[in-house]
Amino acid sequence: MKALLEALTLHYKCEAKELEALLAFHKAEYALEAEFVFRTAAFHKAESTFHMTESDFLKTESVFRKAEEAFRKAQRKRIEARKRFKIKFLGLNLIF
Repeated sequence: MKALLEALTLHYKCEAKELEALLAFHKAEYALEAEFVFRTAAFHKAESTFHMTESDFLKTESVFRKAEEAFRKAQRKRIEARKRFKIKFLGLNLIF
C-alpha cells in the first residue's frame, strides 16, 4: 500500500511539474504574441504616419507646382507688357 501511495504521489508530482511547465510555456507564448501585436500596431502606426507624410509632401509639391506655374505666367505677362511698352515707346519716338 505504501508503494502504491508513493507511486501515486510521484505520478501527481510529475503531473504537477508538467502542468507548471505547460503554464510557463503558455505564459511565454502569450507574452510573445502580445509583443508581436504591440510591434505590429507600432509598425502600422509608423506606416500610417509615413503615408500621411507622403500625402502632405504630394500636396505641398502640388501647391509648389501651381505656384511655379503662376510665377511663369506672371513672367510671361511681364515680358508681354514690356514688349508692348517698348512698341508704344518706339511709336511715340517715331511720332516726335
